[in-house]
Amino acid sequence: MTMTVLHTIGPNGGHTLPKGTRPSKPVRWDVSVWLTLPSGEKTIHAMTVPSALMFDLVPAVNERVSELIAEVGDQVIGAGWLAHGRGAPKRKRKR
Repeated sequence: MTMTVLHTIGPNGGHTLPKGTRPSKPVRWDVSVWLTLPSGEKTIHAMTVPSALMFDLVPAVNERVSELIAEVGDQVIGAGWLAHGRGAPKRKRKR
């Protein structure tokens, strides 16, 4: 079970595009956040969400993105993030 979630944040709100199989249990998510400044500079931040379902992931990461935008000074013209989560491997059955 591997899932990738792409979330873009624009002036009218955000858009989430999930790809893959949604994990049924909370998993660790590796998240890459990008912010685009008016000068064209793109800054990238990496973080990890230790244990969350996909539905819990979106609000948690968006809260952190809002904090990053406030640190920059609300001069961000574009933002988004990409999260990748992989469930635990299935156990092999004994025969």
